[in-house]
Amino acid sequence: MEFVCIEAKAFMEMNEALEAVEKQMRETCGEGICSMDDWIDNQEACMLMNVSPRKLLQLRRSRIIPYSHIDRKVYYRRQDIIYYLENSIHHVTPKSL
Repeated sequence: MEFVCIEAKAFMEMNEALEAVEKQMRETCGEGICSMDDWIDNQEACMLMNVSPRKLLQLRRSRIIPYSHIDRKVYYRRQDIIYYLENSIHHVTPKSL
């Protein structure tokens, strides 16, 4: 393990700069900044949607569900999956007698 010593004044200046960046980011993006908990991987998306990985691939290729690639892994926003599920439900109305 390596330790780095800096003066307290330099540390406080760095801390203030980071807080300023955070404040600016919140003002620009709003308070609803996505956390990593809002993203799910391919396996979790399949389980949530009750579909096979192949079906999920078809939905990606047809651009029905947005996704992101990080290295060789695919991630989906949980909100996008829920939106797709809500819009793909077929409402059945009973026949009136």
